[in-house]
Amino acid sequence: MKRRNITKILAVILIVLLMMTQITACNKRRGVEKTVPEHVYRRTEIALPEKIQYVSNMFLEGERIYVLGVGYNETDYTEYYILYSMNQDGSDPVEKKMDVSFSKIDGYDGSYLSYITALSDQRLLAVVDAWAEDKEKGEYKSDNFFIILDKDGKVQKKINLNELLKNHITTDYFYAGMLLSDSAGNIYISSDRTIYVLKSDFTFAFKVELTGNSWMQSMFNYSKDRIAVVMSTEGEEGYKMQIRIIDPEKKAFSEEINVNTHLQNNLYQLFTGLDYSLYYSTQSGIYGYDVKSGESRELLNWINSDIENPNLGRMTAVSDKRFICITQEYDESTWTSKQSVMILDYIPPEEVVPKYVITLATAFGAYDVRKPVIEFNRNSQEYRIQIKDYYQDHRDDEDYYAVIDKLNNDIIAGNMPDILLVDINMPFESYVSKGLLYDMYKLLNKDESFNKEDYFTNVLDAMSVNGKLYSISPSFSVVTVAIKSKFVDTNKKGWTMGELQALMAKLPKETETFIGTNRQEMMDMALSITLGRFIDKDSGKCYFDSQDFIDILKFTKGFNEKSFWEDLDYNNLP
Repeated sequence: MKRRNITKILAVILIVLLMMTQITACNKRRGVEKTVPEHVYRRTEIALPEKIQYVSNMFLEGERIYVLGVGYNETDYTEYYILYSMNQDGSDPVEKKMDVSFSKIDGYDGSYLSYITALSDQRLLAVVDAWAEDKEKGEYKSDNFFIILDKDGKVQKKINLNELLKNHITTDYFYAGMLLSDSAGNIYISSDRTIYVLKSDFTFAFKVELTGNSWMQSMFNYSKDRIAVVMSTEGEEGYKMQIRIIDPEKKAFSEEINVNTHLQNNLYQLFTGLDYSLYYSTQSGIYGYDVKSGESRELLNWINSDIENPNLGRMTAVSDKRFICITQEYDESTWTSKQSVMILDYIPPEEVVPKYVITLATAFGAYDVRKPVIEFNRNSQEYRIQIKDYYQDHRDDEDYYAVIDKLNNDIIAGNMPDILLVDINMPFESYVSKGLLYDMYKLLNKDESFNKEDYFTNVLDAMSVNGKLYSISPSFSVVTVAIKSKFVDTNKKGWTMGELQALMAKLPKETETFIGTNRQEMMDMALSITLGRFIDKDSGKCYFDSQDFIDILKFTKGFNEKSFWEDLDYNNLP
C-alpha cells in the first residue's frame, strides 16, 4: 500500500457526488449563479461501414466528405480499398470498392500503399512502395510508384517515381512521403530533406532542399497556390519548430511563418481546411492561429463540449465553426475497430444550458480524469466540471516545478479550485496546514449510502491526517519483493533489510539481487517505501541514525553506480 506522503490522487467523480449537497448550500449563501461554458461544439458521429477497419485518408470536395477505407479479406488476409463518400450531414452515402490492388505490382515480389491524396481535378493519387529480390545476383531493389485513379477508383496511369526522378535524386535512398497538390495542379512530394515538385502532367518541375540541421516533419496547404513545410531546425538554443512557405515561381522557400510558444508545442497537430486558416488540436481543445498577430485563440473546448477526444485523427476544417475528423473505437474482444466520421458544429452561447461550475485543477495533465468528468457533465442537469490544466499551458523549456508554482500562485491569489488533483511533488501538507482543504469525512458521515466498512479502512486511515480525510485515491498498489520460500521463515510477517543482508552474506559471492538496478535507483526505491519511518512530519524530527536507515545505506552501497545495462559495452558484444 502506498503511504499517504507518496501518492495522492483525488477520485474526482466520487468527491463531486459527495459534495453536491454541500455545494448547493454554498451557492445559496454566496449567491453563485449558473454560467454558460465557452467554446462549445455539438458532435455528430456518422458510423462508417463495419468492413472499414481503418481509414487511410479523408478529404473534402465541395459539400461532400470522402473517406478512403481499408478492409481485410479473411480468406487470404489481403487488403482491399473502399472509397466512401457522403454529404456533410451524412446523407446520400456512396460506397465504391476500388478495383485496384496495392499489394502487388507486376515485376515485384510485394508492395503496399504508402500514401494517397486527392488532386485538384478530383482524381486520386496513390504512392505505392514496391520491392523485389534477385536471388541469383543477390540484389535487392525498392521503387516508388504513382498510381493515378479516377474519382470512381479506376486505375488510369502508373508511373515509376524512381525512374522519373533519377536525374534529380542525390541521396542513396529515395522514398515518397507526403503528397499534396496546389490549385495549379502541381504535385509536391516530401522525401527526407527534399521536396520534389511535379507539374500537372507528371513531369519534373523543380525541387527544394532543406539546409543545415533541418528536418522535415509535415506539409500542408497554406493557400490555394502555396504549400507550407513544418520543419525542425537546430539553432543556438537547440532545435525549434518552424513553418516555411514554398514559392512555386521562385522555386524556393520564401517567407517564414512566425510561431508562438503554444503552437510551437503543438505543431504536430497542425491542420487546415477549406478556408486555408491554420488550426491545431491539443488535449484541451482546438485553436485557431492568426499568422499576422501571432496569437492563438481557443475555438473548441473538449471538456466544455463533452467530447473525450481519445482517438481523433484526419482533422480538417470547413470553417472555424465546423470541423470534421475521424474517430476510432477498438474492441479488444473481437480485435476489430469501429470507424466513424465526427462532425463538430459550433453552438451559440444562447443555446447552451447554464449550470453551476465546479473547477478541477491539475498540474500534471488531465488524461486520466477526462472520461469520468465528461460522463458527470453529461448526466448532471445542475453542475458542470471545468478542468484547469496548468500542465497543458506550460512551455517546453519550463520544468515541472514551474507548473506547480503557477498553480500555487493562483491559490495564493485566492483562486482556489473546488477540486485539486495532487501528486508527490506538490506541497500537500502545506495545503492542509493552511486550512485550504475540506474534511471529506464530514460529507461521508452524512451519506446514508456510505459504509466505511465496505472499503479498505486501512487505506482510508493511511490517507487521513489527524483523523481527517483531505484526499482520497481511486486505487492503491502493494509493493512486494519475491524470494524463494526456502530462504525465509514463511510464518513470519515482513522482512527487514538486516535480514536480507544476513542472507546475502551466506550465499555465494556472485549472487545478485535486484538485477539491473543501479545505486541511485535502489536508494530511490528503498526511500519511497520507508521514508515515512525516518521523518516525522508532524514534529519535524528525523531518525537517520536508526539501525534500519544505516542498513539501507550499507545495502545500497553494494550496488554499482551504473546498472548492468548502462555499463554494457555494446560495441564489443560477443
